Amino acid sequence: MLQKSFGDLESRLGHLEEEVARVVGQASVIEGLKTEIERLKTEIRDLRAQLADAEFARQRRAEEFSDVVGQRAEQFAVIGAHASEVAGLQAEIQRLQAEAKRQEQRIEACEAELKLAPPD
Repeated sequence: MLQKSFGDLESRLGHLEEEVARVVGQASVIEGLKTEIERLKTEIRDLRAQLADAEFARQRRAEEFSDVVGQRAEQFAVIGAHASEVAGLQAEIQRLQAEAKRQEQRIEACEAELKLAPPD
């Protein structure tokens, strides 16, 4: 009877050892998972920091682009004003050329009249 009890105890001890090994294995897996979770948290923080940097860079580029567009618009406005001024000056030159031609014709008419006029 002692041998049977001893055998039962040995069997129970074997089962307990297996259970302990399984629990220890699970604890090891749990520790591995905890380590992986911490690694993933760190990776997420790093990615969030990279995202924030990228967003800041995007905003800076957008502001620079907006500034460049504003500068170009100002330049085009100045160019338009200069073009308008040049067109006005060209029209004035044409008007003055036409006036000069009329004056030349008048001078020629006066000279022709002087040639035809009797001497005093």
